[in-house]
Amino acid sequence: EDYFAEKNETLKGKTFIAYPNANFDPPVICFDHASRSWSRPVKAGHNPLAAAKDSHGNPALLIDRTGTLHVFYGSHGGPLQYARSSGPGSIEQWQAMPPPAPRATYPQVMQMSDGTIFLFYRAGGHCDNWVYRTAAGGDKWSEPTAVLRGTPPHDAWYASFAKGPGDTVHVGFVYKDDSNARHIPGPEFTHRYDAYYAQRSADGTWINAGGRALTLPVGRDQAHVQCLVYDSFARQEITGACSVGVDSANSPCLMFRAGPYGSTSYRHKLARIEAGKWDIVDIGPAVEAGFRSIAYDDNFVLQVLPTALMRAFVVNIYAGKPVKTELTVWESIDAGKTWRAGRTILTSTAYPAEYVLISPKLVAQGDREGYLVFGVDKRYLYGDGGFVKNPKPE
Repeated sequence: EDYFAEKNETLKGKTFIAYPNANFDPPVICFDHASRSWSRPVKAGHNPLAAAKDSHGNPALLIDRTGTLHVFYGSHGGPLQYARSSGPGSIEQWQAMPPPAPRATYPQVMQMSDGTIFLFYRAGGHCDNWVYRTAAGGDKWSEPTAVLRGTPPHDAWYASFAKGPGDTVHVGFVYKDDSNARHIPGPEFTHRYDAYYAQRSADGTWINAGGRALTLPVGRDQAHVQCLVYDSFARQEITGACSVGVDSANSPCLMFRAGPYGSTSYRHKLARIEAGKWDIVDIGPAVEAGFRSIAYDDNFVLQVLPTALMRAFVVNIYAGKPVKTELTVWESIDAGKTWRAGRTILTSTAYPAEYVLISPKLVAQGDREGYLVFGVDKRYLYGDGGFVKNPKPE
């Protein structure tokens, strides 16, 4: 269903990729940019969700400031699996660590300048809180701090966290009416609305885009008053997941999809700060061929570069015999004000309609040679020069 978890990083000229293999276990593979060679993939552990083929257990990877690799994986409301590399910059051996959380879904991990690791996740099922725990090195985790408050049976959240300059954390989140109290057409996973934003300052204070302090955990009422970016209820639209981008000045952008109730065609949108207010910019179409709504899924990602260049990597699905799936990049050279369609990176007719979530993900600290990872049955690394090929893929 959702692919929030997957994350990849570059360290000292090597790109490390954690991904689910055909058995849904989490191997890690490394590309050495200097020698232009790939390592063999090494499993960091066994995914207890493998038998169910549940993609909620996809891995999240962090390389800490000592070079040690941390992989979080294998949970959908159950104990979060955690493995740590036995040596800095090495994937050859992995140490199984105690679960950092007894119930977790969608782990998202980052490290602050003092070495503290922040682990964000949903603490269980749909209507549970979104929380974070902290640790120094991953040995002993704090008690959870709730950021977003879920309230059964209606109020659920889907959130995406991103680290910004100066030890800030930015979160874009959308609301889900989990019981469909509003009786909107469509299957349950489509009942997601609005777009919201909040930030954790370096001093630990959580604020909205205007700098106003928030009271944690943020519930539905407070979010709608203080954190609202896009009111889809007022437009009679659904939204879905957010992709969060932050520029060097610590100014955030949110990318999301929006479209009318019951529709199978949407628009990619960008929310950016302009003159102290949220400006909503249309990027381009989002098409899913009428099979089911995928507007909620993170089948897109926003890249914000140090210059005024932004890229939106988007997946569209086109009806036909066979069905065609395309991964395309849209570009903006004026910090998101205007967009133009760029090259198509991948066109495929190999995926059945229900398996088209190729889930593009950015490589943290990635260089120009390889900054995007995507795929379903196969994984690809892509950069300015095109695909980074592996002569002996596994």
